[in-house]
Amino acid sequence: MDKSLSTASLLMFKAEAKRLHRCALNNCPTALGRLANTAGANLPAPSHTECLKTLAIEYGYDSFQQLVHLERLILKFTQMNIMSGALDRAYGRTWNLKYFDRQYAAIRESAEGGIPLAHVAKSKDVDFRGFEFTSLLYSRLIAELKMLPQFDFSELDACGSYIEDLWAYSVTSFERVKLAHAKFFHISDGGLSVLPGMSVYCGNFTGADLRGADLRSAYLRGSEFFGADLEGADLRGANIFECHFEGARGTFQAGGAYYNRAWIVTSKGRHQV
Repeated sequence: MDKSLSTASLLMFKAEAKRLHRCALNNCPTALGRLANTAGANLPAPSHTECLKTLAIEYGYDSFQQLVHLERLILKFTQMNIMSGALDRAYGRTWNLKYFDRQYAAIRESAEGGIPLAHVAKSKDVDFRGFEFTSLLYSRLIAELKMLPQFDFSELDACGSYIEDLWAYSVTSFERVKLAHAKFFHISDGGLSVLPGMSVYCGNFTGADLRGADLRSAYLRGSEFFGADLEGADLRGANIFECHFEGARGTFQAGGAYYNRAWIVTSKGRHQV
């Protein structure tokens, strides 16, 4: 597949499948055992296709095709927002597996040790500007850590990133986070639609940089935005009941209906984007 038609998470997944395939071809018992568990029998000649299938199932998907469908739907959503000017291209980074591996290592270390992600990122000389916090990546963490990971995003530089609701829900603090022009989104209708929004109840956004951030349709009830920079942020359709904005600065959009069809990207059907 052309890399321009893939999310970083999907490229990561394919790289992991290649690693599994190499191990299986070298008769690694662990790799062969994983493939046998998926196939239900020992494979005479492990194929790359079987490796893709095995990883997808280990990550909690029904099939590799389902996984690709969801990632392409997310990509279509982000491309729509780039074209409309709602998402800034400036934070994009050319795909680099070695750099992504360091980012993932930082994420995993943060989850395992309960350490703020920004601290681990600094030690590994990475940032998360333009990063794709997708459910595919989160599924990999669950499969490897055997738990639902939580994260402290305080002071993290993730400007221009896009963050799926699973991640947002798992963050314990957004204090002083840098999320200028970031976009929050979720998948709906059984994987047939992608639309703005996420759920963070009583979140801590104290001192956060949210300039131009896309928080449309977000559930933010009771959240704290003390001293946050909200210049140009989009909170149309968001639930900001009982939120605290003391000391916050900047002009932002708010109000309006929660649902707006123009914000939504839908697929043409099962496995068709």
